[in-house]
Amino acid sequence: MINKILDHEELIKKPPVLIDVGASGDLHAEWKEIAKYSICIGFDGDERETDFREETGGEFKKLYVFNKIVAEKKGQTDFYLTNSPFCSSRVEPNMTELDNWAFGGLFPVDKKITTEATTINDILSQLKLDYIDWFKTDSQGTDMRIFTAIDQPIIDKMVVAEFEPGIINAYKQEDLLYSIIEYMSKKKFWMSDMDVKGSQRISQKNFLKYFSKYKDELHKFNYLIKPSSCWAEVSFINNFTEQPSLNKRDVLLGCALGLVKKQYGFVIDLSEKGSEIFDDKIFTEILHYTVSLVKRREQTLFFKRVKKRLLGYV
Repeated sequence: MINKILDHEELIKKPPVLIDVGASGDLHAEWKEIAKYSICIGFDGDERETDFREETGGEFKKLYVFNKIVAEKKGQTDFYLTNSPFCSSRVEPNMTELDNWAFGGLFPVDKKITTEATTINDILSQLKLDYIDWFKTDSQGTDMRIFTAIDQPIIDKMVVAEFEPGIINAYKQEDLLYSIIEYMSKKKFWMSDMDVKGSQRISQKNFLKYFSKYKDELHKFNYLIKPSSCWAEVSFINNFTEQPSLNKRDVLLGCALGLVKKQYGFVIDLSEKGSEIFDDKIFTEILHYTVSLVKRREQTLFFKRVKKRLLGYV
């Protein structure tokens, strides 16, 4: 059904646009089903000579990769290169706080550089695009400022917005989880997912004193000491309540991305709304498909319960 929606003429004329700030090089798992229909704009922040590269015929319909840091405004910006490249950031690591955590050894600064930053608005203008459908960022402490610098009409029309904000002040003056929740709660979005991640609350001194063999394999340390909450992966979905401004393309894409996110109740509500507003039988097809999908899951759940009860008697 996702393929059928994305093959609709409305989405062929105006393909989904995906933004990935802090791209790791791997295809975002939830984008696998939609990549071949979509335009992806990624930022990898390396220092190759080319400003950006454009690719077609790969995983995406079209892929642009920009070798620049993303910020809330254009110009020169400080950038802190840390022990782990995954922790490098425009904001300085807060080593006073990080000294209390097992993963604190990832953050010491190896080098501070000055580099050129760009903005999402500037890149969209360069590519002659005026919309974003799925925004994803893991900018190590600056998610909120990057997102809110995007033109408001573009934010308001997004279908999905994904962030990875901190909880514990791992960086000085970083954008924390609560600020993103507060901001998004005032927009027309609802939170669809939150996966809280963490590390162990133990000083660097004692971690290295007693458990130094785990400093390069922190994931194994999770089996020894319970991790505490340090950051979160959080997603928001547009609630499509602004009915006068709804168009068929956006509602169709909302249904497709709702299916990707496995938010089946939301898709049932949205496809029903689409069938009432637009004269297109695809919304009825989406509705019937999603309802039947849930009912099939109901049958699977029933058989699992029966199996569990039978095994209980063995």
